[in-house]
Amino acid sequence: MNLLVSKRSWMLAPAVFLVSLALLCAVWGVMEPAALRAAFDADGHSFVETLTIPLFALIVPAVWLCCPFSGSTTRKSLLCLAVSCVAIMAVVKELDLHLALMQYAYPDVVGADGNVHGLVKPNGTPLSGTPFKMRFLTNGGAPFGAKLVVVSYFVLFFGVFAAMLAYFFPRLVKGFFRLHPVAWTRERERIPRHLPTGCPPGTGIRRGCRRTA
Repeated sequence: MNLLVSKRSWMLAPAVFLVSLALLCAVWGVMEPAALRAAFDADGHSFVETLTIPLFALIVPAVWLCCPFSGSTTRKSLLCLAVSCVAIMAVVKELDLHLALMQYAYPDVVGADGNVHGLVKPNGTPLSGTPFKMRFLTNGGAPFGAKLVVVSYFVLFFGVFAAMLAYFFPRLVKGFFRLHPVAWTRERERIPRHLPTGCPPGTGIRRGCRRTA
């Protein structure tokens, strides 16, 4: 039986989620706090944090090779492009590539540690933290080009998220209150067998997701 095609395919996602959650709870229960921090939260250098990078990267070829959307070529391309953009920006965030770009382009205001230096607040105290914060954008001493990079980064990131949320949210809410299971099954109108982005597994959505896919 193919779990992605059978009538019970919608059960796969919640089952995987529950098993994963149980494993995490078991790991957290037996590991010491210091070991937990080393394994899960080491400023991006732990095993778990490192493992997320290739998983994020695999989303890009997966969404294009096994497109989870239906409809016209333009529609599928736009939705796949949006998912790819989110995955790429997740990799950028995990690897701090946005900070590396700022360090390379504006070494006078962004140090090797990714933090701002050489700028002061209106009260005269040094400006600290990364440049991807509002206080950097509102600082009169920050270069205009650096501010433009920061604004472009946030507009692209939140713009894609907002567009996808606005597109899928009404269908998600409607399907949620109608208590329809997630449709991973083969439909007569050739609805995709994969869960569409914006329809979380196990949330009881069928018709809402069906219309979006």
